[in-house]
Amino acid sequence: MRGIGMVARHELRGRLLTGPWLAVMAVWFVVVNGLGVLYRLGLAVLGSTTGGVSTFGAVLVAVLVLTLAMVPALAAQATSLERGTPARATAADLALGRFAAVWAAGTILLALAFPCLALPVLEGAVGIGRAVVVITVAAVLVGVVSAISVMWSAVLGRAAVSALAAYLSLFVLLAGPPAAFQVAAVLVDAAASERRADLVWWLQAPQPVLVMADAAPRPDGTAVIDGTVTSVERADPLTTIGKQLRQTRVRDGDSGGGPVWPYGLAFDLALAAGALWFAARRVRLP
Repeated sequence: MRGIGMVARHELRGRLLTGPWLAVMAVWFVVVNGLGVLYRLGLAVLGSTTGGVSTFGAVLVAVLVLTLAMVPALAAQATSLERGTPARATAADLALGRFAAVWAAGTILLALAFPCLALPVLEGAVGIGRAVVVITVAAVLVGVVSAISVMWSAVLGRAAVSALAAYLSLFVLLAGPPAAFQVAAVLVDAAASERRADLVWWLQAPQPVLVMADAAPRPDGTAVIDGTVTSVERADPLTTIGKQLRQTRVRDGDSGGGPVWPYGLAFDLALAAGALWFAARRVRLP
């Protein structure tokens, strides 16, 4: 553990938290929170009474996707894991320390959206427990992509090539599961002569946004939406995504599908563990 911490500190201080990246983080803070405020103001102008719930969900989805898109660039800061790292570190220390540093930097990007995410919590629109669960899951998903990016850095070495491979992997992780599900559902429906998406629901489970949305506890309370008093869930993007996802677990016309996120998160964690194991085997000691 000492070696991992030593490598992580070296990476954070020497490569990730340097002047250029600090400037990027400052711009990130202004842009992310500025867009969140504009979104909230837009809802207020439209007369929405559920601006807090809507803003929390929409901003968190956007921040997760943007953070995941930044992680490959963070992992590609060094052309190789071993260059300039402490001489006493083992191969596992190099891989896991690098992973810890990239994950920490990605989590910092996630945390920079705190002002925009904290406001709905302070207003009481979003429960503290719900916010903690969703943000924790988002941080874990950032760790998954960090592990994959570090693996490519160890395997390919060159910054530009490893970053490209990591971005392609991220694209597959974001777009692949929904696309595979849609294609499989069409084929199954054609073979069964009826809608049977419940047979292939698991294909979309690993998608990060779907995992986070489905893991979010459902909000409580009522609100006036389109002139009708109804559940505040209708205004929550996370709940909407989660309900649609769970509905794919049951046959057409039925209701009450079970959660999907445990299966997706388990797959993602297994993928991350495999990536770190492979990175530790491929890294070269100085």
